[in-house]
Amino acid sequence: AGLSQVVHHADISYDDTGISAANDAADPLPGFNGNTGSPNYSFYMNAWQPGGNIAAYPEGWGIEVPPGVDFVIEIHYGPGGIGLTDTTKMNLEFVTNTTNIRPISVGWLLGQNPPTMVDGPLVIPANEVVSFHQELTLNSDISFISVCPHMHFIGKSYKIWAVTPSNDTINLIDIPQWDLHWQKYYMFRGIQVLEAGTTIYSEGVYDNTLANHDNPFNPPQTVSVGGSTLDEMFLTYFIYAPYQAGDENVILDDSPLVDITASVFNQEVKPLEFYPNPALDQVNISGIEPGVITISDELGKTILTESINRSSWTIDISHLPSGVYLVKWTGDSEIRQSRLIKN
Repeated sequence: AGLSQVVHHADISYDDTGISAANDAADPLPGFNGNTGSPNYSFYMNAWQPGGNIAAYPEGWGIEVPPGVDFVIEIHYGPGGIGLTDTTKMNLEFVTNTTNIRPISVGWLLGQNPPTMVDGPLVIPANEVVSFHQELTLNSDISFISVCPHMHFIGKSYKIWAVTPSNDTINLIDIPQWDLHWQKYYMFRGIQVLEAGTTIYSEGVYDNTLANHDNPFNPPQTVSVGGSTLDEMFLTYFIYAPYQAGDENVILDDSPLVDITASVFNQEVKPLEFYPNPALDQVNISGIEPGVITISDELGKTILTESINRSSWTIDISHLPSGVYLVKWTGDSEIRQSRLIKN
């Protein structure tokens, strides 16, 4: 992403209707405005989110692109992008021999509305921790390559599992500590085949209290589903294809497994208290010991670092573009952090 502090996502699709080209021609500026997400008349191909990795397919698998179509890249910007110039790019790998290419699909099979959303609506009251659930029963055998859950700042955890017709449980992904900056296509180590009649379940937990150090609102505000970065979402993207014999033997990743549980999940991170939030020119931090304050953008890039030597501190943020930032204090034996909205 070019403007890492404001790019929320970038979707790519191809359009064989000519509508996107007509909309572009009718708009005096480059491109055209529309709703978040790829146009509903286009063929959805893939997406990038903060922390996203390369979306890779097995050898011989891919998306067939007809000749003469228009590629459409939809970019969603968060707060602070007005007047700035973006240089976001999306790289594609093309092959010309499509005789034996296995067609794949990319899409959000688990959504935030009925019928896959089984409770809701997606409304998280202030000062509450609530859970929501999704279900999808497959009507054919499907071979899955990867999975990509999607939430925003209020998200706390996201887990997805499947139950087969013979009542076997298959764990697909478990993210116990959700992080908006780590939205990858999590590739299975081998093609995950799920037979017809299997039901995919999910549980998303949302923490709209000050115990959630990512909460951008202080005091907390009721948050509901919406396209803004400060709204919430509950979606799961999958890359998949109809099953073919032998898919269960395809290895996608044979690298050694590494246990990161102790280093990543066992360190408690408490919220950092500062005011005002949202802020315009400065933030005042109190109740801390000597240590280091860092401010990072939405992709984790460090924007500002200051060493502090007393229990209260004022930081000048007037030079920062509008957007959402992470403010972190690191002491000798403790870490505290919270989201900051810069107006």
